[in-house]
Amino acid sequence: MKQKKLIYVLLPLMILIWGLVIYRIFGFIDGNDSPDIQPVHLPDTGDETVKLPDSFTIKADYRDPFLKNVNYTPPPKKTKTPVKVKKPKKPAVNWSFVQYKGRITNQNSGKTIAVLEINKKRYLVAKGDSAAGVTLLKIFPDSVQVGYRQEKGFIKKH
Repeated sequence: MKQKKLIYVLLPLMILIWGLVIYRIFGFIDGNDSPDIQPVHLPDTGDETVKLPDSFTIKADYRDPFLKNVNYTPPPKKTKTPVKVKKPKKPAVNWSFVQYKGRITNQNSGKTIAVLEINKKRYLVAKGDSAAGVTLLKIFPDSVQVGYRQEKGFIKKH
């Protein structure tokens, strides 16, 4: 009779323990043990990439622990000296291939056209137009301002 009472107590205890073991195994396999991660809300700068400043620095000026018998001298601190970079100078444009011969003004519209001679060829050029790579920027009675290969220059009337 004692044996029956013991079985009635131990059998539900064994079922409870095995149930907990099986529940934990299937809970681990299911993958629901991951911690809840809260999203970080960063200020909207309109740029997709946000660079956060480093919150740490690495100082590797210690001796090597594996080289115990070698004397260690820390590296000398470097001072930043400004490096002067010389820009190569572009050769100045020789404006002798361009000559300003005069200007023509339309009486009705008031539009002015300059007569330019570029490499021995004559062109009628309005303000803002280009001929043979030379762009006419401004027209004056005695000169014109022209641009060629990102250089600007004034050509006097001949």
